[in-house]
Amino acid sequence: MNLSEEIPRIFALGIVALCFILDIALAPWPVQLLILGLVLAGSRTLSPLKL
Repeated sequence: MNLSEEIPRIFALGIVALCFILDIALAPWPVQLLILGLVLAGSRTLSPLKL
């Protein structure tokens, strides 16, 4: 791929990541708790360590 095609893609991914973080930060607390629960449940099932 050309460098001229890669730079807009990197900027677009950065903007998407920033918007996602801001959306989570500005979401109501029940939505934040739901997202946190999903992340914790997903990390528990994907974790290679069995505690």
